[in-house]
Amino acid sequence: MKARSLVLALVLVLALIVPSVIQAQDIDTCFGLSESDCEVLNKASGQALMIAENFTMNYGIDLTVTGTPDGDLVFNHTGVGPVAIDATAEFPLSMNLMTDTSFDIAGEADSGAVPFVIYEGILYIQVDEKWGGVNLIEMMNDPEFADQFGMLTDPEALADQFGGDMPEIDEATQEKLMALLSIEGFLNQVRNGDMFEFTVDLGTLIRSPQFSEAITELAAVDESGMAMGVGMLLPMVLQNGVIQVNQRVNSDLGAVDRIEVNIDATINGAMLDPELEEPIVVDFSFWVELSALNDSPVSFEVPADVEMMDPNDANFGF
Repeated sequence: MKARSLVLALVLVLALIVPSVIQAQDIDTCFGLSESDCEVLNKASGQALMIAENFTMNYGIDLTVTGTPDGDLVFNHTGVGPVAIDATAEFPLSMNLMTDTSFDIAGEADSGAVPFVIYEGILYIQVDEKWGGVNLIEMMNDPEFADQFGMLTDPEALADQFGGDMPEIDEATQEKLMALLSIEGFLNQVRNGDMFEFTVDLGTLIRSPQFSEAITELAAVDESGMAMGVGMLLPMVLQNGVIQVNQRVNSDLGAVDRIEVNIDATINGAMLDPELEEPIVVDFSFWVELSALNDSPVSFEVPADVEMMDPNDANFGF
């Protein structure tokens, strides 16, 4: 129950803070970068997808969790292959990736390579030498799926799913939330050669007087009491939480061609389960790199023995 409440609390706070940040006019969104460096990054952001009709994508995901009652978890996933984007196509995305996954969950380990293809609106996956397919165009046009997918991008719908309601906040409360961005040590961005490194220190945020003041403001308009709950719970549960986002600017392309996301968190497990004596440590990293822009066409020979699957049967339902 405490874990469920923590999830809802995080959804609530993020849903309230993010719109306020977007509306802010006097916040330094360069977060410490010089004006010239900030301009370089802003111009390069998103440009790779604007100038490239296709590219080779190489990515990786690594997750390690220790200190849980069921044992440690180690998960690794990589993928590489061509990707193409055609905004005029019925389904705009095509790719032909070879993925490789390995995991070890409490001593239960497995690994393997899986081809992952999206071609002409059909998703193809080969598992145990058998090809399966899902019609993504039909799936996206399914009203039920559209509703489920839309919920993932709607904070109010997410709050309802977890059993809470989103409070309405006034201008004074928004100002309190925007002031959180100026907390020293919370947000910082530096340039290291071609790499722009953005750091978010959640520990600094939740232990600051400004955070307590913002929670008090939220509590005044939050009849559910969730805002006050998060103010009391987070500093005790989250011992350490640092998010770092690195973006590499390719000066020849004038575009970001590599993004890295690293998350390190230490959680007071005893607050979630009294029997836990050790902290829960979460290390997560994700990186993606684009290369061979406009020189990576996607091709795929559709297998004759593909078994088309219902999206729900293929575990694509949410």
